[in-house]
Amino acid sequence: MTHRRMTDTMPRHGLLTESAATECWVSTQRRVNGADKIAAVQGAEDGPLKKVAPMYQSQTGITMEVVEFPYDQLFEKLVTTFQANGSSYDLCMMDDPWMPKFGTMGALQPLDSNFGFTRDSDIPSIVYDVGTWPPPKGPVPPSEQGKTQHLYGITIVGNVEMFMYRKDLATSAPVQQGQFLRLRHPRQGHQPGEQRLAAHPLVLRR
Repeated sequence: MTHRRMTDTMPRHGLLTESAATECWVSTQRRVNGADKIAAVQGAEDGPLKKVAPMYQSQTGITMEVVEFPYDQLFEKLVTTFQANGSSYDLCMMDDPWMPKFGTMGALQPLDSNFGFTRDSDIPSIVYDVGTWPPPKGPVPPSEQGKTQHLYGITIVGNVEMFMYRKDLATSAPVQQGQFLRLRHPRQGHQPGEQRLAAHPLVLRR
């Protein structure tokens, strides 16, 4: 995660995501005590963040205060905070499916136009797309159509996916839709004339 020091004092929120996916990070105003107060998902997601906190403090002189919430409670906490136009946190971890909720309510602050954050060409665009609003791909809510896209979040947590197939059903890895569908076609059963679908021809694991 690349953390940019937020110096804005508006009681609104900018998002430094994580996830894609992901989870995400949201920024509010600078705390008067010189600390970054961060609302995070409790568990494995915020473990690395707490580990780098001392390093960040030694390099910047800014303390990172991590406030942990279970996943569902974090969402509720952010909703009530944003609705009250509060600034309880400098950064918040968010899941990318929350972007439509917080994007349409105007609770986020753009990282590009407000803080000069630019995309790194070495990083896949999807890392930035999940934190962009309105979304660059897929459906856009009517109220958001025509609005200028801005980067509100940076992905910091991603999922690794592994795709496997049965070599007794395919001589080579399927890459096209038709090849996937053929793996589910009826196949000869154990009894004469018996046909049945192949069991688990494809597996996708995270």
